[in-house]
Amino acid sequence: MTDETAPWGRVDETGTVYVREAAGERVVGQYPDGTPEEALAYFERKFTELAGQVTLLEQRVKRGAPAADVAKTVKTLGASIAGANAVGAILTGMGADGAEGLLAMRKAGARTMAQDEKSCVVFGMPKEAIRLGAAEEVLPLTQMAGAIIRVLQEPPQAAAAA
Repeated sequence: MTDETAPWGRVDETGTVYVREAAGERVVGQYPDGTPEEALAYFERKFTELAGQVTLLEQRVKRGAPAADVAKTVKTLGASIAGANAVGAILTGMGADGAEGLLAMRKAGARTMAQDEKSCVVFGMPKEAIRLGAAEEVLPLTQMAGAIIRVLQEPPQAAAAA
């Protein structure tokens, strides 16, 4: 039944592209007017581009990019992840720009979380994310990595209503 496969997914005879996950597979889209090889290459490029954008943002943040620029980029990335199995987390910090980006991610279907007040050095950003309803979960820093791994292993959820 599989026309073409790759280590991470496959394309069926209708051009539907599936990605493999721990619990099976899920549909990521369709590419009906091309070959299975073209379909796999297209979705691999989309993933690679998104991963590159996230890496670039991480580097900009580490170099001290202005918060407004970071927030704008997070909102743009949030729009790019609709249907992706993505997770956003807000950790200790000041301001509201990251919280707004987290809300955009949640509305696009990402799983979201914020650091709890007790484990924060500065609770400003997580507090704003919680106030906006951007964080599905509020966790201590020591539980954050495990929670991220857990949600990435779950089936993706439908995008939240705007």
